[in-house]
Amino acid sequence: MRDFAHELMPNSSKAPEVFDPVPCLIAADWHMRNPEKNRGLLSPKALFRLIKMGWLALDDIRRYFNPYEYIALAHYNNKPDEKRYPFVVASKNESIPAHSQRVRSQRQASCLSSFAS
Repeated sequence: MRDFAHELMPNSSKAPEVFDPVPCLIAADWHMRNPEKNRGLLSPKALFRLIKMGWLALDDIRRYFNPYEYIALAHYNNKPDEKRYPFVVASKNESIPAHSQRVRSQRQASCLSSFAS
């Protein structure tokens, strides 16, 4: 019996995950404005992907995120390529949303979450 979850396999033979960067970027924006309220809002994998896309800077994470999140990102970054799952962006034409669009999306999300509670 083979354990495919733990077996090393080159990235080229793995099907890439579809990554939607917009919700992650909105969460990162909120987190940077409210660093004392959240920890673990974004996974190191999501932060890594936003940096890879150029939508977030490492300096932002160092400055605005909890040091533990920065360390978790460093550990994820230090993994060999075959341990980091490949990804494709949900929409090839996706460009970084304007700040005003992200703020609007955050407000809509907070309104929706208040109805859910």
